[in-house]
Amino acid sequence: MKLKEKFWLWGQSPNSHYGYGFGDSRMTAVEGCMFFGIERCCRVAMRGNPAPPFDQESLAMLPLKEVVWSIVGAGGMANHNDGKGDLDEVIRQAKMFPNVTGGVLDDFFVSAERRAAFNPQIVADMRTRMQQETGRDMKLWVVVYENNLELPIRDHLNACDVVSFWTWKNAENLKDAEKNFETLREMTPGKIHMNGMYLYDYGNRQPLPLDLMKQQCALYEKLLLDGRSQGLILCSNCCADVGLETSLWTRDWLREIGETEI
Repeated sequence: MKLKEKFWLWGQSPNSHYGYGFGDSRMTAVEGCMFFGIERCCRVAMRGNPAPPFDQESLAMLPLKEVVWSIVGAGGMANHNDGKGDLDEVIRQAKMFPNVTGGVLDDFFVSAERRAAFNPQIVADMRTRMQQETGRDMKLWVVVYENNLELPIRDHLNACDVVSFWTWKNAENLKDAEKNFETLREMTPGKIHMNGMYLYDYGNRQPLPLDLMKQQCALYEKLLLDGRSQGLILCSNCCADVGLETSLWTRDWLREIGETEI
């Protein structure tokens, strides 16, 4: 297996990240996968897009090896705070498209309202429905940020299969990323653990310096190679075409290390 088999793109609709301090983005999730040489995508709803049905987007992503659709989208998707999200639609997509292999809960612990709407039993039932109604080993993913680690979320995490860890405020907290990731791994034994990686410091609404990007990449490469991390998720197509120096550098880095045999 080559290392690139563990790469994922956090794919969202073009220009979903407007308002963070950079220009308009026109790159789609599929184009982002092509640009970075990534064959797996977490396709996540944000700012109301996309809205069901997802058929056209799933069709466009059919050449990809794997797609995980959001059941619960970004925090601004208030209609996803209903204890249901887009579960029915994700199951429908998986029945039609064999490369749809799971569903993801984004920004899941950002508010007490969302945590209450989806109690641990509801989360467990979502996973069961995906498995039973598709007849396949569908994985339930969840996003965890560094500021979520002190919350009472263990029961929620126990109901999921894939736990992805993200450092929201890069400038301040990337120095603690390895320690925080280990804390999360200790909280979730037996789970599939992945690292989310940003091209932009969204938490501070500012560009991520290239030297900090290189430090971030070096850490996540190490975690992949020593087996502590089972995947790397790059965010995102929505800032890949706005002139950030981290974008082209990371593209070349992914293509270089991706050929590493593991």
